[in-house]
Parts: sequence; C-alpha cells; structure tokens
Amino acid sequence: MSEDEFETKNYIDLIETILHKTEMSERFNSGWGVRLRLATMEGAAESAAHHYLLSALTPIRYMPPVGGWSMQYQVIASLVDYILNTEIENPLIVELGSGVSTSWLALALEKIGKGRLISVDHDPRYKKITEYTLKKLGLCEYVDIVLAELTETSGLGNNQKWYDLNEINRYLSNEELIDLLVVDGPPGNEGPKSRFPAFPVLRRKLADNSMVVLDDTDRGEEQRIIDNWIEECSHSHKDGQLAMHESIGRSTWLKYSMHQT
Repeated sequence: MSEDEFETKNYIDLIETILHKTEMSERFNSGWGVRLRLATMEGAAESAAHHYLLSALTPIRYMPPVGGWSMQYQVIASLVDYILNTEIENPLIVELGSGVSTSWLALALEKIGKGRLISVDHDPRYKKITEYTLKKLGLCEYVDIVLAELTETSGLGNNQKWYDLNEINRYLSNEELIDLLVVDGPPGNEGPKSRFPAFPVLRRKLADNSMVVLDDTDRGEEQRIIDNWIEECSHSHKDGQLAMHESIGRSTWLKYSMHQT
C-alpha cells in the first residue's frame, strides 16, 4: 500500500468513526429526550393530583410526601375521588401495605363522614409511623391498623407467605364485605408473587361491584399476578368475575362482580 493509499484509508476510517459517534450521540439524545418528556408528563400528573388532594380534603396538618416505594399521588387521588364520588352506604376499605396513602384515605372517609379503613402491614415500624400520622391528624376513629406477620398461607402452595389471616379476621367480621381492596403489599422483595394471595384469600369477602386496585403494575411480576387473578376467575364463574377497569399511574383497577356479564 502506497503512502497516499494509506492516508486515504486513514481518512475514510476517521470519517466513519465520526459518523458512527454522531449516530450514537443522536440515538442517545433521542432516547434521553423521550425519557425527559415522560418524566415531565409524570411530574405534571403528580403535581395536579397533589393539588386535587389538598383542595378536596384540606388537611389541617402537614402530610408526609410520597417518595421511594410510596404510592403515587395520582393513584391516591384516584382512590380518594372514588371514595368521595361513589355512592356506597358504609364503605369498607382494606388496604394491604400502610403508608402515606393511609392518611389520605382516612381523610376521605372523614370527609364523607362514614366508612372504615382496615390497613394491614407486616412491619412494626411502618405501623408505628402510620399510627403517629393518623393520631396527629385526628383520624384514628376511621382506621384500624393491623400488624400481621407474613406466614405460610394454606391452600396456596409453594410455601407462599402472606399476611396472617387470623390477625386480619380479628378486624373483619363474617358479615362485612369489602368495597375497595387496595393491594400495595407485601413488598416485592418478600418473594415472587408476594401480592398474589390478596385476591384468592379475600375473594369471598368482596362485595358485588367492588373495586380491586393493584399498585406497581408497571412491573412484570404484578402484570402476571393480574393475569393469574383473571384466569382463576374464569375457572370458577359461581364465585364472581374480575374484569379490567382502567389503569391509573402505576396502578391497575379491576372490578369484581358477582353477576356474569
């Protein structure tokens, strides 16, 4: 190869390298731009939801912010809106996994002047924090905080652990039916399908036309749980049907009906 040919080849290689880096940069910037737009849209949705909560419920004390593993404001706001605008004689809400959402749901019950919230947690620390916040807000009369350890649950197989049902049943009488079931626990790090037992265990305690809300359904594990719940219903029509209702933020809402459609 002559000196001229060698220089030409080096020049071509340099141009190809620059073009490749430019293409990679454009791809990165394009992806970053998409992520930025999505983050901006989510931030706007969260801000609007928080504003709705403050205006609809007007808390008299500081409310802990969401963050980390907390439920999104847009999900909490939708739950509150459902409580405020759905005509239920005396709503019974069961929440699996206590936290920031517990206080907002209690405020909604105070607003309508009726109903009860049973909030279940396996961690004494979260139970204590939630109780403190409720006491500060003067909302204890609307909420029962249940400490239920995670234990092997019979009938589920694979040594599946879930909340101690004996503890939950201490607060949930045989005659009571759940109008709104919010599944935000146990945490996913407690094992695969840690939230799956919620529906099969509590299914016969659900009222007709009740709502089941599963949080964190942006994760594959929770998506599979929804599929399993719906499939389980399809094999047992006499116990009612579970159907997709809507998706809000990172949550999925399902409607439970005792009547086939």
